[in-house]
Parts: sequence; C-alpha cells; structure tokens
Amino acid sequence: TFLGVPDDLVRAEYLLSGPFLAPMTAPIIDAFVARGGDPDLLLPLVGVRLEYLDSAFDEVERRFGSVEGWFAEGLGLDDAARAALRANLVEEA
Repeated sequence: TFLGVPDDLVRAEYLLSGPFLAPMTAPIIDAFVARGGDPDLLLPLVGVRLEYLDSAFDEVERRFGSVEGWFAEGLGLDDAARAALRANLVEEA
C-alpha cells in the first residue's frame, strides 16, 4: 500500500504467498510434530490468513494513522528516504 498498490491486490498477493511458504516451514512443523507437538499450534505462526493481514493493517492504523505514518514514524524514514524507496521500487508505465 505504501507504493500505491490497491488494497484488494495486496490482499490477493498476500494469499498467494501461502503455497510458497509451506515448503520452507514444513521442516519446522515436522520437527515440532516429531517431538510430540501439535501442528495446529504452529499454524498461526507460519500460516497465511487474511485475518492476519487485516490485524496488521489495523495495528498500523491504530498506532501510526496509516501505512505512510508507519514508514515515517515507525521506521523513522524521512520524506527523502520514502521518496527514494518509491523511486526505486515503482516502475512507471
């Protein structure tokens, strides 16, 4: 959203990350289960669910007012740094 990507696209792309994360987290879950752990306890830590993204955005909004505020206040990036990020990460059509 900091780069101007619409919320619905951010949400859709976030959900697409789940299948890519699964192979990376599988060894962690397998080791946990091998030691007698319940895999359902780890799923909230390694899973991809819209509620997680929504909660993160809600917290950013509550604490910083917006994603822009998070980059400015939370990350301490001044106007020049934020503009440089945008310039380096956004390709004009």
